[in-house]
Amino acid sequence: YKRIVTRHGNAIEMDDAPDSSGNGDGDGSGDSIRIHTTDKDSTHNHSITLNNEKNLIEITDSDNKTQLQMKSENGDILLKADRKITIKAGDDITIVLNGESGKITVNSRDFTLDATGKLQASATSKVALSGAQVSAEAQGSLKLSASGLVQVSGTPIKIG
Repeated sequence: YKRIVTRHGNAIEMDDAPDSSGNGDGDGSGDSIRIHTTDKDSTHNHSITLNNEKNLIEITDSDNKTQLQMKSENGDILLKADRKITIKAGDDITIVLNGESGKITVNSRDFTLDATGKLQASATSKVALSGAQVSAEAQGSLKLSASGLVQVSGTPIKIG
């Protein structure tokens, strides 16, 4: 175990774990490195952890309100934020996951949903589609039904 600590308490901790029998040099499978910051009140402890034993790479803030966790054993990635996660790609794509409102917003120049199996959209309230031109096309049959009023409006209306 090696530790480098600055005068403010920031630290790099390296643990070269012994082998499973506790003797000799380990094979690296249990090793870990932790880098963390701290202040005099120990209230701001941000950390980066690389842990071979847990197959884990993790970045967290002092309150665990934001977290990035990668589990190399099974390929899982967890990205956590108490309030909001924003993903940006270039100037044209933004995805916002708002934890306060429960709303997901996707903004892009073009957007495609494609499924090799079933694609389903549902809501307990209203579902709305809007655009300059909206079309629905089926390779087989197309069924429209409602338990209430069906209203078709436009000028002109063409059927068939």
